[in-house]
Amino acid sequence: MRHGETDWNRRQLVQGQEDQSRLTPEGRDRVAEVASSLKPASLTLIVASDLHRAQETAEITAEILGLVIVSSELLRERDFGSLEGGPRSALVPDVTGISNDVVVDPSARPLGGETLDEMAERGKDFLHLVADQWSDEKLLVVTHGGTIRVLEAVARHTPLLGSPWGTVDNCSLWPINSW
Repeated sequence: MRHGETDWNRRQLVQGQEDQSRLTPEGRDRVAEVASSLKPASLTLIVASDLHRAQETAEITAEILGLVIVSSELLRERDFGSLEGGPRSALVPDVTGISNDVVVDPSARPLGGETLDEMAERGKDFLHLVADQWSDEKLLVVTHGGTIRVLEAVARHTPLLGSPWGTVDNCSLWPINSW
């Protein structure tokens, strides 16, 4: 599940690993709606990015579902370095490695930031952690759009180069089977 809408989403700012954005009232309401819809899923544990927007999303969800939250830095959004806090219009293909919603250069690096290849390594580490520690759990992972795309590719053993990189809406659910 991607986190709820934040004030920075509304303002079209690059969030990355900058941890100043907060869920909007509408974002919190939507999280509660989605969490309520998950009751029949019989989830057993929430694992969430340690960034505030994901933690707040996880806390709302945990309260509704009666679950415990485990936090993981491995689930953080991509580090966009010097672009964080600036306009999303600065996320051009040369620094993101993404053009027309397709990964064209997984080694592209924003100044002071992280490549998609490096994100994929974090994704692999997270999936290993799931297999080692939570293989018997029915998890809800609360994270970020870029992280969801990386986890999809890693779980399918798909190279990042040429992978689709479309929009991941706030509060959207993305089933990812373990690998």
